[in-house]
Amino acid sequence: RLKGNRGALILDSSLDVIRKVGPREVAKGVKGSRTKVAAIVLEGTATSSIIRLCDEQGIPYLAATNFASVSGARVELVGL
Repeated sequence: RLKGNRGALILDSSLDVIRKVGPREVAKGVKGSRTKVAAIVLEGTATSSIIRLCDEQGIPYLAATNFASVSGARVELVGL
């Protein structure tokens, strides 16, 4: 679904898509979600700010093709 568009999927606990957003709109999409976010699937690199966002918002899973280095991150990183 994401291949080639450099976007992100925001998923709920049933792994249903809550919202599809562009790479620069991930934080806005997460913070504006009425449904509890359980995972973010991102095509491209998960930046340190996205990893920190997951920790701050209590999002348990972050899937991406690459990850920035962040020490002490609690989110589970899943490579694509």
